Amino acid sequence: MRHHADSPLILRVVATMLATAGLGLAGLVSPLVAAAPKVVKLTPANGDQAVDPGTRELVIEFDQDMRRDGHSLCGGGENFPEIKPAQGARGPRWKSARVFVVPVRLKPNHTYELSINCPKFQNFRGATGESAEATPFGFKTAAAKAGASKPQAPADAFDPQPLVAALREAIEKNYSHRELHRVDWDQRFAEFAPKLTAAKSGVEFARVAAELLSATKDMHVFLTAGDQRFAATGRKIDANLNPAALRKQVQQLKEHKPAIVTGQLAGGIGYLLVNSLPADTGAMQPALEAIAAWQQAPAIVVDLRLNAGGDERAGRLLAGCFVSKQTPYAKHRTIAPDAPGGWLPEQLRSFDPTPKVQRYKGRVAVLMGPKCMSSCESLLLMFRAISGVRLFGEQSYGSTGNPRPTELDDEVTVYLPSWIDMQLDGTPIEGRGIAPDEVVKFGAAANRDSDPVLDAALTWLRQPAASGN
Repeated sequence: MRHHADSPLILRVVATMLATAGLGLAGLVSPLVAAAPKVVKLTPANGDQAVDPGTRELVIEFDQDMRRDGHSLCGGGENFPEIKPAQGARGPRWKSARVFVVPVRLKPNHTYELSINCPKFQNFRGATGESAEATPFGFKTAAAKAGASKPQAPADAFDPQPLVAALREAIEKNYSHRELHRVDWDQRFAEFAPKLTAAKSGVEFARVAAELLSATKDMHVFLTAGDQRFAATGRKIDANLNPAALRKQVQQLKEHKPAIVTGQLAGGIGYLLVNSLPADTGAMQPALEAIAAWQQAPAIVVDLRLNAGGDERAGRLLAGCFVSKQTPYAKHRTIAPDAPGGWLPEQLRSFDPTPKVQRYKGRVAVLMGPKCMSSCESLLLMFRAISGVRLFGEQSYGSTGNPRPTELDDEVTVYLPSWIDMQLDGTPIEGRGIAPDEVVKFGAAANRDSDPVLDAALTWLRQPAASGN
């Protein structure tokens, strides 16, 4: 996907970038803790291959109420739709609190690509200020009608049959969770055969295949076709966290984009919210610096309740601030069709002390919940292996995968989990999750001024150390 900041539309988008410019520290936490808005419906649908070129509106529907003072439609060049209101009509506009309409003029037999929000422009925002997840939007218009004669299919017309066979083989040989997520694949492929074999393009095939694979309910299964991604399943889970209580209890809030928020709780206790585990491990530096500055603090709260994972190496850097020697925390088995029994030998994973960071020796409370998944669950296991650390909250989501690509053809690739991630005792994480040391139910108990998970952690931290972990 190409993004052009100098396109006329993007210049108009820049002019609307006022939604968060005035946010002070009092409003800092709310956007971080609210669920990110998601696109739930596109008209035409993402990946459609025969859109009527007479279509005059693109319609974008979100899963929650949105702010109406900004929007970001990213892209440019010949594949970006021409924004063209009909005479007397308005330009891009909100039809309702959740539905945004873009007037367009389309060409026949033309491929269009854009993105709803993108890394540089994120002005589609929920009512609480949280940026909507970046969502690719692509489609192709039908050819112009030209008499009764029907054009012949080109010699290299798309043939979905080899992709069906390749997808079935990939599931049988490369899907590490095949036995954990049991699916009647014979029945599933028979059910979807008409749709798969009717696909006229790689994009259309990938969209149907993602629907087929949704039976796994596996968050780490997805397909790509060109620059478009099709997830097999999704999730909408409320965080067990109260933004209002955080704003009240955490002082000196400071956001270190894109992943870190720091602050201080009563009694000099450090507060560190780690929102994700970036592949650029340098983004963790603010967290390491905060821990270094808290060497004399009586305790630290590490809040992972919004963390859906990322790069496990970033988690090792964080956990390494609390140990003085190499520490084992998990193990895994990797699927390998050519290996004896189809699996590589079981591997133990450990993390080391973080270089150039003095070990923090005080007690640490880790806050967790159902939004924690993937590499965040590995981080939870790291913290569980550290003396003086206690986990508070609710069971993590239970989804790990280390997805590995299998090319079905030159355009379509399926990504399937390649390992079974396990706790040190051999218990798989997939479908089970990680249990906290102290279960704290959130639910209706959290009023505007209360965050039960944080409160339980603070109660423990303020007890005499002799009370144990």
